Order: sequence, then structure tokens, then C-alpha cells
Amino acid sequence: MIYALRSTFHALIWLLTASIAWSDDRLSGGDTTVFVTNDKAFARPLANISRLTRRQHTVGNSFFNQNWVASPASTTSRDGLG
Repeated sequence: MIYALRSTFHALIWLLTASIAWSDDRLSGGDTTVFVTNDKAFARPLANISRLTRRQHTVGNSFFNQNWVASPASTTSRDGLG
């Protein structure tokens, strides 16, 4: 009886570790995984973020798409690089 329990326990441990070792890397980011591999991969908001976070992402992304000028400049919006 004890031998059967030990064998079952060892089999369960082996299956558990094998399933962890062979886990699917295609979804390595979980629900936030994206399959875009070009230069726009980080420009898209994640599919599972809130409306507020999506808005924050859009505003932040606009800074990367905006042309910057060296400070001081005649323009006062977004001048300088930091």
C-alpha cells in the first residue's frame, strides 16, 4: 500500500515538473502577450488595460511621435529633450 502511494506521489511530482518545464512560451506575457515583431510593437496599447491606462498610453506614445526641438526655442510646447 505504501509503495503504491509513493509511486503515485512520484508520478504526480514528475508530471507536474514536466508540465512546468514544457510550458508554452507563445504566451510568455500571459494576457498581455503581443505577436507584433516590427518597430510598432511597443506603440500599441495592451489589450487588457483599463480605459484610463489606455489614455495614458496614448498620451505617452504621442511624446515619441512628436518632433522635438532643442531648448530654448521659440515654441514652448515640448521643447528640449529632458
